[in-house]
Amino acid sequence: MVKIFVGFVMLTICSSAFAEAKMLVSDRDPSLAINAWGGAKHGTVLRLHNQCQPSNPDCTWTYSK
Repeated sequence: MVKIFVGFVMLTICSSAFAEAKMLVSDRDPSLAINAWGGAKHGTVLRLHNQCQPSNPDCTWTYSK
């Protein structure tokens, strides 16, 4: 289990690893997902967004050990 803090929001990843891209959603409000605001690039701002879709690469993440 991995816990991630974004601002005041805690997110939990229950699987030990996932190879495919997944959305990371808020524990408190699952309609909110982490979004790479302005595009997925180094140094971008991360924000919670309620319009994320699994098909949007700015809203999906890949975790590896």
